[in-house]
Amino acid sequence: MKTRVDYFVSSFYPRAAEGAVFNDIIETREALQKLGYISDIFTIDPEKNSGAKFFLNYTHSSEKNILIYSYGEGSILTDFILKLKTKKILRYHGVSSPKFFMENSKSLLATIGGNIETRLLIPKVSLAFA
Repeated sequence: MKTRVDYFVSSFYPRAAEGAVFNDIIETREALQKLGYISDIFTIDPEKNSGAKFFLNYTHSSEKNILIYSYGEGSILTDFILKLKTKKILRYHGVSSPKFFMENSKSLLATIGGNIETRLLIPKVSLAFA
């Protein structure tokens, strides 16, 4: 069987605000496929026609496969990914400091969660880059 290199990202919407991350993921997947890897994108809430798949449908946990986790804020994906046997690469987009967000905002909570999760991820990944 061919090695898989799959991409995991919390949200995958081809919108202008998220264009850079979206394009980076698409181009990485296409490059991996040209190199002969099987590569899919898994996310929490795949938008119709985005090409992404629901993360709970990932059935390829194996030490011979690799996943790239595109990470920028706290996410339910982290707990799921930490339990997989798959080799992990962290594509870190940076977690902003909580001081930049309004008190009790959704962004503040995601940022606090992101700072905590980053500490959990670091010892579990084979490679991390920004």
